[in-house]
Amino acid sequence: MALEKNENYFELTDDSDRASAIEAQFNEDALEEARRRIAPETSPDFDGKHCIECGEKIPAARLKLGKIRCIDCQSQKEQKTKFFGGLAASPNPPPFRRPPTPDSSLTRVYP
Repeated sequence: MALEKNENYFELTDDSDRASAIEAQFNEDALEEARRRIAPETSPDFDGKHCIECGEKIPAARLKLGKIRCIDCQSQKEQKTKFFGGLAASPNPPPFRRPPTPDSSLTRVYP
């Protein structure tokens, strides 16, 4: 039984149907995300030979892979993305939420 994206899973009467529908949606979303990540990057500023960040000439091997940045600029971009947890690459980053502080009454101290 295939469900449309964002359909209410709880309308299904059988638990196994619900689980299968949720699993199928999860797999579909994961595949979509993987396809998005491996798709060649594009930019209106890319002239087909030079890095869009610094203007340095990109080696032919990188151009064949569809890269639009030199190695140094790509490394910097990946470091920023890694540092900010992927927020640098997101056009609409989620709002910052402070993590909850542990309740001292629930903290157990072991001798």
